[in-house]
Amino acid sequence: MYGFIFILIISIYYSILDFFIRKIPNKNFIVFFSLGILNLIISSVLSNFSKFFLLILFLLNFFTLFLSCLVLFWIRFIGGGDSKYIFLLFLLHFGFFFEILNLFNFFFFLFLFNFLFSFLNYLINQVIHSNKFDKVFLILKINKISIKFYYKLCFRIIPLKLLIHYDKIRFEIKRFLIFYDFDGGYCFYLAQYRFPAIFLCFLSYISNLIF
Repeated sequence: MYGFIFILIISIYYSILDFFIRKIPNKNFIVFFSLGILNLIISSVLSNFSKFFLLILFLLNFFTLFLSCLVLFWIRFIGGGDSKYIFLLFLLHFGFFFEILNLFNFFFFLFLFNFLFSFLNYLINQVIHSNKFDKVFLILKINKISIKFYYKLCFRIIPLKLLIHYDKIRFEIKRFLIFYDFDGGYCFYLAQYRFPAIFLCFLSYISNLIF
């Protein structure tokens, strides 16, 4: 039980960091990763399982996880900080419970939660900013339904007056184009919303344990 509480505390801490700065500081990661390695060594020594069996099991799944994260990082589905957190989850879970995370289920839930958050963003844009997006599509000459769906799924309309607070943490400007809303009487721009991926990873981990 204390193992899950430890994982929960670290996950809450990293989720808060992810929400505000969208990254994991290397110093913090090294500390927690070192504690995870130490816990793994102590738990292995005190366990009744074959040390060779635990080592082979750990290495096989570690390389599987490494390749999975490498592919997801390459297609830009997750970032470097997200990969570090996933590795830490894997290490702590194995060290406390001597169980291997079901990687298929974990990444399935990760894709699912990412889509749900994206679809929520789509609904917000569709209900609140549909007229503005229609004007943007008209100006940019975007006619394909798939591209329109992608914009509403991944982007948000940001008033120009909030540009002073732009820090590329939660939003990323792909093309800096300024639009004017004649109905609302203000300028705005489009920015891609960056979801709190570590929080989604933690939700995927919990779902993986429950289901």
